Amino acid sequence: MGKAIVFGNEMSELASKILHWGFRRYVRRFVRRHFNAVRVADWQPLTDLPAGPVVCFVNHPGWWDPMTAVLMTDLMFSDRNFAAPMDADALRSYPVLERLGFFPVQRETSGGVKDFLRTSRELLNSPNTILWLTPTGKFHDARQPAPFLSGLSYLVDNKFHGTAVPMAIEYTFWNERAPELLLRFGSPVKCAELPQDRAARSIELERSLTTTQA
Repeated sequence: MGKAIVFGNEMSELASKILHWGFRRYVRRFVRRHFNAVRVADWQPLTDLPAGPVVCFVNHPGWWDPMTAVLMTDLMFSDRNFAAPMDADALRSYPVLERLGFFPVQRETSGGVKDFLRTSRELLNSPNTILWLTPTGKFHDARQPAPFLSGLSYLVDNKFHGTAVPMAIEYTFWNERAPELLLRFGSPVKCAELPQDRAARSIELERSLTTTQA
C-alpha cells in the first residue's frame, strides 16, 4: 500500500491563489461582456495610501456592486486581500464565495452586528486587507445619498489605525446598448484623526461619500 499524500498549508495557499486568480479573471470577462466601458475618476490619491489596512466604503446603487468591488481590488489594489460582508442567506446559496473573501452577516440582529464587527476587525489585523462596505445597508439611487447604518462608524474608531476610502458607483446608459460603469474615489480618510464621538464620526464619513458622489 502506497504512502498517503497530504496536502499541507503550502498547497492550500497555492490552491487559494489559483482560485482567487480564476475568480478575478472571471470578473474581468463578466464586466467586459456586460459593460460598454469602465471609467475611473480621481484615482491618483490611491497611489500614496499609507501602509496598513484599508476600508473602502461605497454607495449601493445596484446588484453589480460586489462584482465592482472585486474588479477594483484587482485593478487598483492588486497587492491587497479582498474582503466583504454578504447577506448570510445569500452566501449560503454560493458557499464558494466564502473562499474568495466574502463572509456572512446578519444585519437584522444585534448578534449579527457584533459578529460583523468581530470578523471585520480580525480581517483588518492584516495590513494587506482591503475591506469593502456598503454602509447604507440597502440599495439606493446613485445621486441620492442615504444615511449610514452604525457599523462603519463603530468599526473605524480611534483604535483603528488604518485608512478609509470613499468610492462612488454609478451605472448609466449613454450611446450604447450596454451600460457604463462610472467610479470615483474620494480623498482617503485617516481613521485615527476622525472625531471620537461615534455620531460625529458617522456624519463625517457620510459627508465624505456624499462629496465623492457629487
